[in-house]
Amino acid sequence: MCPRAGPTGGLVPPDPAGADLGPVIGVLNWWGLRHAWRWPQAGEPLHGEHLLRSAIQTVDLAADDHEPARWHFRLDGTDYLTESNGAQWSVTASPSPAPADVTITATTPSLAALIFTGSDAGIDITGETGAAERFRRLIGTMAVVVQPV
Repeated sequence: MCPRAGPTGGLVPPDPAGADLGPVIGVLNWWGLRHAWRWPQAGEPLHGEHLLRSAIQTVDLAADDHEPARWHFRLDGTDYLTESNGAQWSVTASPSPAPADVTITATTPSLAALIFTGSDAGIDITGETGAAERFRRLIGTMAVVVQPV
């Protein structure tokens, strides 16, 4: 599915004709992550959902981890659910309908710091030890793949 920006800056599903572009947009986004990602300029916001979708796409395509998972994020007060069925990851802007393996409460800047530096200052990560360790390992995949320009 090829999301588009909604009126509040979040991503919403496309109309049926736009859905055909999903694979193309996905490949272009993957190229951009690997070759053109940069930190926001002064005064330019980093949207939590965009960072989360980029991080999860990186986990999906580069982590070589094929076990199911359910992570509930509360970023800047908004709920997101990231799930893997063992073959593919997804992100939806909603709370988890079932218990999550890990729940992460953070601000967008603190999530970016966790991804790129491993610092968990300002982040609350709850879940069983093994699931939380797996989350920390996988979410850091973006820092290995993405080299900000």
